[in-house]
Amino acid sequence: MRCWAICDLATAAIAGGVEVERIDESDVNLSYWVAGAWRGRGIATRAAELALDYAATEMRAARAVIKVLERNAASLAVARHLNAQLVGTAPSNAGGTFLVFHRALGPRRGV
Repeated sequence: MRCWAICDLATAAIAGGVEVERIDESDVNLSYWVAGAWRGRGIATRAAELALDYAATEMRAARAVIKVLERNAASLAVARHLNAQLVGTAPSNAGGTFLVFHRALGPRRGV
């Protein structure tokens, strides 16, 4: 697993976090969060792009799996901005439903 803090450069405050965790030989799970004051600025998408680049180049992952609770509009927007493809659903341990996305990984694309 690789985890990073998303920091505000002006204040050094932690604005969120992103992580990739190996699922198997070719797949990683991507997760991210952003604190309220920093939402809506594209921070999660940018951090996720950098984390996926790391997963592709350093972890040699071929695909990312992103699970988003179906009512989490902000996280769904991030998955869509990452061009992840909806592939199905999965139950959440908390009783909700995850929408499951896949995103193919490849070499750096100018991020």
